Amino acid sequence: MGGVRKWESVVQISGVNNCGQVTSGVMDLIADETSETLLVDHKTVVEASGAIHWEHLQYREVMSAPSVTVALNWVRHGSFNQKFF
Repeated sequence: MGGVRKWESVVQISGVNNCGQVTSGVMDLIADETSETLLVDHKTVVEASGAIHWEHLQYREVMSAPSVTVALNWVRHGSFNQKFF
């Protein structure tokens, strides 16, 4: 990402996903840049495995940004996983 123009934390998100279903929830952190948006979900669970959490992050489908990156921040482990969409 380049220079971030807007940071928002604890953001309510809702919209219609690619399957026509209403998706709503709370995103922990959104960093918005002109050409890309970063969605961060803070996780405090013991196991640091993104496999079971990526499916729950449907918020990317309701974002209107040209490019969305979703990241999992593993608070207990000090690690970060990201996925580009």
